[in-house]
Amino acid sequence: MIKETILSYLGAGPAGPVHNPALGPEGQTPLPDMYQAEEHSNITITSCQYPSNAAIPPKTLNFDLVSLKPLKKIYAYDSRLVAVRHIDEFFRGRLHCDLLRAREGKIDFVLADLRMTDTGQYQCVVHADGKNNFKAYNLTVTASRNQQQLQSQPTNENDSTSL
Repeated sequence: MIKETILSYLGAGPAGPVHNPALGPEGQTPLPDMYQAEEHSNITITSCQYPSNAAIPPKTLNFDLVSLKPLKKIYAYDSRLVAVRHIDEFFRGRLHCDLLRAREGKIDFVLADLRMTDTGQYQCVVHADGKNNFKAYNLTVTASRNQQQLQSQPTNENDSTSL
């Protein structure tokens, strides 16, 4: 289901191309936002917008953050299920969204304590009052400066350790 939903937003659904109002001229997919940060830092992923012409606040609001490789839903919110939201186990305790701001049209995700394995492609899919929108993101996590310094320090062959 997730794969078909994402593919349909990208204009390549199982039944063939579909119209996506978020696509640019001639059906071109907008370029993803690029994010780069160091391992163990925090990052705010922004600009996941309501579809145009959606009421603020909408009567119904669903949004998902999806990892594209491997394809899996890592965060899901449904306003009809008030207290229920899904956060993938790998991101639990590190991925946060301010739901009050989300109801006002500001859907931002904060990913804390970045890991090298967080590098990848993500997509936010928003459903508000029966309208849809999406935004793609590329995240690159680099080694922390402390880790880079430790790896680049020359070793002295004369140093020895005795037990």
